[in-house]
Amino acid sequence: MTAQVGCDLDDFNVVTKVKAGSPAARAGMQVSDKITDVDGEPLDGRKVQDVLAKKALHTFKILRRPLQVV
Repeated sequence: MTAQVGCDLDDFNVVTKVKAGSPAARAGMQVSDKITDVDGEPLDGRKVQDVLAKKALHTFKILRRPLQVV
């Protein structure tokens, strides 16, 4: 995603990596979490990076799914 938050996302806003000690790690974000809202606003197909570029402080709503091994 961005250096400021400390996690990487795929094209569907799903967390693929959480950097140790980052704000994302301190907030409890985990790999496979999907970010659905930023600052109370649904993403509706937009990428998190596009929304983050508009202002400095953010809150996230995430959807946590259990990992499934297939």
